[in-house]
Amino acid sequence: MFKKFSISANVAFLQKYYIDYQAQHIKKLITPNNFFNMGKIVRTKSDDNLVNDYPHYYQMVLENDPTMALFAQRVSENSNFVISRSIDDFTRHGINYVGEVVPNFWGTFFEIFDNGLEPSLHEKSPKSICNLRECLGSIQYETNILGECPRYFGIELKYGNKKVKLSNVKPEWNMNLECYCLNFYGRVKKASARNFQLVYEDDNDNILLQHGKATRDEFNIDFREPISIVQAFAISLVSIGKKRVVS
Repeated sequence: MFKKFSISANVAFLQKYYIDYQAQHIKKLITPNNFFNMGKIVRTKSDDNLVNDYPHYYQMVLENDPTMALFAQRVSENSNFVISRSIDDFTRHGINYVGEVVPNFWGTFFEIFDNGLEPSLHEKSPKSICNLRECLGSIQYETNILGECPRYFGIELKYGNKKVKLSNVKPEWNMNLECYCLNFYGRVKKASARNFQLVYEDDNDNILLQHGKATRDEFNIDFREPISIVQAFAISLVSIGKKRVVS
């Protein structure tokens, strides 16, 4: 005799397991820690596409926690960045799905979302296993399509129950080098428009995040509270990725 079992009970167990599993791992990624995090981001371009070099893939690893790694994929120049905990799985809303970064058409405004469902899908889905997605922050770039001046942008991030506003430090013109410069304390090896430092809007003395080019496809990133791992990765992805009216 086979022991009878309840299908509904097993479904409920799997639903609870999925929710708990996701919540445990995602919370650690979207909550700022107490460390000064030092990390590296590596970009890989596809060599299988005859038209362009997409998809682009990105990997972020923290030096202070080598077990902590995030991955991202972008399939075209103006598509979303899909963030995952697996290098082989970029399935939206799958078990490894962390969230995504959504651009506007011109590439001047980006929103960072967690792994919840967008409103249109959430309305049609079981509320017991699907959360409504939450915006973790936004990034607004000024246009500089001719590339005659450095990039300027502002960021608003969710930090606990409040929002904080950050901006990038304006580089100073170096007469000897004849270029705009910032002090990256040895963490940046190559000149690039993707080199920047973030501070609070009303406090330019405390650097909260710095990002810069080490090699052609490698970038160093250092950050601390109030910026979480996912937010830092998203900010880097937006900086590295192409934008239609931002050089």
